[in-house]
Amino acid sequence: MDEEYIPDPNPQVDCGFIWLILALLVTSVGFIVSLVLLLTKSSDGGTDATTFIWNSDIPPRNQWLHNKGYCGEVSCVMAGLKFGQYLSQYDVRDISTGSQQKHYLVGDNDIETAQRLKLVGEEWPGADCHDAFDTCTKQLLGWIKKMVRRGHAVTITVYMNQWLFHGNKNLSAGHFDYDHIVSVDSIESQFDDELYHPTDVIVIEDHALWDPRFVCQQLHQTPYTGCDWLPPYLMRYYFKDFMGSRERANDPEANVYTLPSTTQNYAFAHTGPADDDGVLQRVRVDTNLNYETPEIADLTDIRPPAMPLVITIRVSGLQPGEHYKLYRYNNETLVPSMNFNANASSAVQVFDVQGQNFAAKPGSPPNSTFLMTQDIMSDEKAIYRCVHVDAP
Repeated sequence: MDEEYIPDPNPQVDCGFIWLILALLVTSVGFIVSLVLLLTKSSDGGTDATTFIWNSDIPPRNQWLHNKGYCGEVSCVMAGLKFGQYLSQYDVRDISTGSQQKHYLVGDNDIETAQRLKLVGEEWPGADCHDAFDTCTKQLLGWIKKMVRRGHAVTITVYMNQWLFHGNKNLSAGHFDYDHIVSVDSIESQFDDELYHPTDVIVIEDHALWDPRFVCQQLHQTPYTGCDWLPPYLMRYYFKDFMGSRERANDPEANVYTLPSTTQNYAFAHTGPADDDGVLQRVRVDTNLNYETPEIADLTDIRPPAMPLVITIRVSGLQPGEHYKLYRYNNETLVPSMNFNANASSAVQVFDVQGQNFAAKPGSPPNSTFLMTQDIMSDEKAIYRCVHVDAP
């Protein structure tokens, strides 16, 4: 994994370089976030509209840049939030490796880390593919599509364009396997299936590693609202344009990020909380801020000062009139994977929750949601599990 890019606070701006960057920003589909359905060109020359969009429902989040970057850890944080738990990126790295100088890496320690976080997941089964890489990469994109369609949180590995990030003209610059770990935000397709199609679209979330607004502001030298539209997190690519070799990824006219197509790939899908009894209700956590500041000092294991956060806990799928227990834990080692009510003493807080009698949509059956907020500090662990009162 490449050392994360940290912008120079006093850059020497090369205007030719900046103009080329801005041209890429305007023309490359990688910078266009699809807020509306876009028309795409079909293979037979006709025009087809994108009709299916599957969203991971994971809000973007900033990573720390020091200690060679916390991209993998933030991907884990985001997946955890989707499935009911908040932990700092500091804690995810500590749980994963025991040191802030070692990394959470997809394809290396992802399964073990998920287990320690009391989550379950699935690695891309083609990670050991050693030939026909182009075919394997297309299969991977189909797998990513499948996992996002099924509501999972998908993390993948990509090349960074070393020319765009560092001005490095060596087409072989960067790591051979991958440079950066990103989360999949959404998939768009004309086809309601779990297969690869070249005109399918993937939107990735890069944890704000690449911020085109920085480049735009440098050109104007003063605060300029015309830069505000540029997306700081999300990149949108057609499947067919997202794949490429190390050399292609570093081409000045290439995407900011490229999915490796000439070497093996790595991907991981968090599929939910550990639940051996199959009794957990759906819980998600949202934070009022999507960053942690101050960030950790470089080349140190010392945790930075914490900041206050407000988290919103949402329990969905509750049945009208039924009673539930919502447990909060402050240590992942104390979170059970079964017999949640029998292990109630492991929780630091217990909340009584009742399903309300209202329908999510007119004509649909009642399916209520419980909401509450809590004030925490960013260095706290806040892990939630909800079960029916009659569950074991």
